[in-house]
Amino acid sequence: MTDAEIQVEDVLHEEPQGMFGYFKVKGTAGDRLQMVGWAFADHAAVSAVEVVAEGKTIARTVPATPRPDVAETFPQSPSSLTSGFELEIEASGSGRSELGVEAVFAGGDRHSLGSLTVDVSRARGSRLPWRANRA
Repeated sequence: MTDAEIQVEDVLHEEPQGMFGYFKVKGTAGDRLQMVGWAFADHAAVSAVEVVAEGKTIARTVPATPRPDVAETFPQSPSSLTSGFELEIEASGSGRSELGVEAVFAGGDRHSLGSLTVDVSRARGSRLPWRANRA
């Protein structure tokens, strides 16, 4: 059992040019935050979705989960069918942070999907960093 609690204070979505994507907080439990979403582009493959805090990648996943709902909305884009992602991050300290959510392309280009502001309260602990948990 953990002595931490995560409060999501704000979520900002961006509409990156040249691609499509969306994310949402699926839930929080103690010091863990779960996110789901989708990301794809017609011009290039999205090789990863990353969560970034203070300029450092704290979680990374590959969009590969089937999303028939997204494919139905964007039938002209074959990559929309497997554009889904899910990830979980774990706070290792306490405090307020802004987390960026970014789509990364094979060539290294990055596009912001948005950000979220979270506050981690803990009975004891230090300032964040975050730890990634991979399923």
